[in-house]
Amino acid sequence: MLQEVWAPDVREAYIISGLGSGKSTIGAVFLAYALYWLHNLKMPQRYYNLRPTSKLVVLNVATSAPQA
Repeated sequence: MLQEVWAPDVREAYIISGLGSGKSTIGAVFLAYALYWLHNLKMPQRYYNLRPTSKLVVLNVATSAPQA
């Protein structure tokens, strides 16, 4: 599954699962892996076909204040 998420044409990934299923943990693992993976690319902007000066952003967003 991680290989599919990191394909250059994938811009978003969603985790839909029940209460107490570990979504936050999975999100934290994805976030850590994303940062590690981007850090190890020599030219991440080139991989994503972006300008060399483009900033890359990795987000983990809650849908409401209580979830944050």
